[in-house]
Amino acid sequence: AVAAAFAIALAHLAVQSYRSETEYAADVRNPWVYAHTSTNLVELARRVDELAAVSPKGHELSIQIIQPDHDYWPLPWYLRRYPNLGFWSEIPQDLNADVIVSSPRIGEELRSRLGDAYFGPAMYSLRPAVLREVYVRQGLWDAFMAAKQAPGEAR
Repeated sequence: AVAAAFAIALAHLAVQSYRSETEYAADVRNPWVYAHTSTNLVELARRVDELAAVSPKGHELSIQIIQPDHDYWPLPWYLRRYPNLGFWSEIPQDLNADVIVSSPRIGEELRSRLGDAYFGPAMYSLRPAVLREVYVRQGLWDAFMAAKQAPGEAR
């Protein structure tokens, strides 16, 4: 009886293992799956590069990343060319960055503090079900949009 119970338990584990390696290998419902960085995050980094290209500060523009649960990765890697990059676990008193990246959980409070000084939020995905809101200082956003609408440039 013990051997039969052990065999049934082993078969059950084998089925679970097979399913986790095949049909649920990259499924967001699988809590143990390795979740690749979203390709949308590459778009966020590209957008920051485009903003830096129209900013008089260039790569010296300031970026504040506000994430209450310290889930910053892989933003430090993708934004490593920006020396004025800072990380906060709560909304700082001094919200003065050219670009602010934050968790949607604090979006309502952040928007009330930013007022009309920033364009946004634009939503980007770090990983499946992990979103970030991006706010851009209104003057920088206006310069970016003017550069995109300049004659002779592709839209």
